[in-house]
Amino acid sequence: MIKENVWLLVCLCVSTLFGIYYITSQSEIRMLEQRVELGNKACEIADNQIRDLMYENQKVAQEKESSKTISYVAGAIDASVQRPDYYREIWHRGYDQGSEVKQELVESEEKQLEKEKKNTKLLKYLTEK
Repeated sequence: MIKENVWLLVCLCVSTLFGIYYITSQSEIRMLEQRVELGNKACEIADNQIRDLMYENQKVAQEKESSKTISYVAGAIDASVQRPDYYREIWHRGYDQGSEVKQELVESEEKQLEKEKKNTKLLKYLTEK
């Protein structure tokens, strides 16, 4: 009878230890899940704040750009109305500059074509031998 009580007591202790282990492990799992959830929420909040800041920066940059454009257009209109000779001079200077750039592009393309022709001739000569 004493042996039976000892085994019963041992079984009771072992089952109690397993019960405590199960309860603590479940508690730790819940705690870790809550930490992960809080971390995800913190990341979402940070992402939203960053997105808002980027939007505000873009908005400020667009406002600055539009104010520059408005002042440029206003200056061009003032120049054309108040001093038409100055406006014509600037326009012709810009047109001449554009023509020069276009001529330089055409010349560089012609040089490139000549180089390619020479290369193809050399390649034909080398492949014939």
